[in-house]
Amino acid sequence: MTVLRTQQQDNFLRVALKGQLWEQTALAGDASFRRYFRILTSEATYLLMDAPPNLEDCHGFVAIAEQFRAFGVLTPQIYGQDLNLGFLLLQDFGDVLLSQALDVDRVSALYQACFEPLLKIQQVPAIDAWPLLRFDESLALTELAHCREWFIDKFLNLAIDKDLATCLDDTFALLLADLKTHPQVCVHRDYHSRNLMILPENKIGVLDFQDAVMASIAYDLVSLLRDCYVAWPKAQVRTWVAVFYDQLPSPVAFSLSQFQRWFDWQGLQRHLKCLFIFARKYLRDGSKNYLADLITTFAYIEDVVNDYPEFSALASYLPAWRLKMLSVISGILKA
Repeated sequence: MTVLRTQQQDNFLRVALKGQLWEQTALAGDASFRRYFRILTSEATYLLMDAPPNLEDCHGFVAIAEQFRAFGVLTPQIYGQDLNLGFLLLQDFGDVLLSQALDVDRVSALYQACFEPLLKIQQVPAIDAWPLLRFDESLALTELAHCREWFIDKFLNLAIDKDLATCLDDTFALLLADLKTHPQVCVHRDYHSRNLMILPENKIGVLDFQDAVMASIAYDLVSLLRDCYVAWPKAQVRTWVAVFYDQLPSPVAFSLSQFQRWFDWQGLQRHLKCLFIFARKYLRDGSKNYLADLITTFAYIEDVVNDYPEFSALASYLPAWRLKMLSVISGILKA
């Protein structure tokens, strides 16, 4: 942190805390350029978000936080803000992430608790102060193209010949055509165990929602139940999908089997995107933190591709890709 940024932060806190003295502790950051500090005063504990305005825009965070709270979603209250400098003083949700609390005995109850805010998010019609982008064909195709570049080409170092290029193009076209048929709702976009906090009485605090978009009704459910950071038996996941389906507001104009298909196909698109994100984290940013998550994510892709004959061409490539991926990861970890 530069001297100037430190001075700006201190000046912001003096105003936001109304002259109270404070102590601060740096917290582990997320995958963005934001930094977080726990701020302790004699009266309360807060969270300071430091989001340099040339790298991050806090306007969306503020607008979406307020709208989500209006619909009963527990996002952090905002006690102070300087959007020009990129500082927010937030409610402190504590330290218990959903990822830390999940175990075999509690997982069903905790996921049920997560369904409640997810259903509320899906009811948000619009955010006037921050119009939501639509997760359209162009955005989805961009993410799939990045998978081709960062995971297949650069991480696996595989030549994309004519047959593979055709396979990828056909797979992407199938996914995009299917995504067009999904009902569109407000979507958090990263509704997974590292962005959800366990609050008192098993309430769920929701974080990292600033990239919300309008997208498939199945998108956030995939993020939760096929979380890249945790995996559960396939049959159990299908049971949870059915439980969520039964809680959708009536009338529901589609069957459970249709919803399951949307869940699977949206999941395939999302997990192909996650492959490129995790690969790029290593190749571009030098981070080895997501290498194990590549393996979990790849397994989800195998499950879906092997369940649907429409993806048989892609399925024929996956065994060799898995072997190459494991070899690459092993080599990185041994280096």
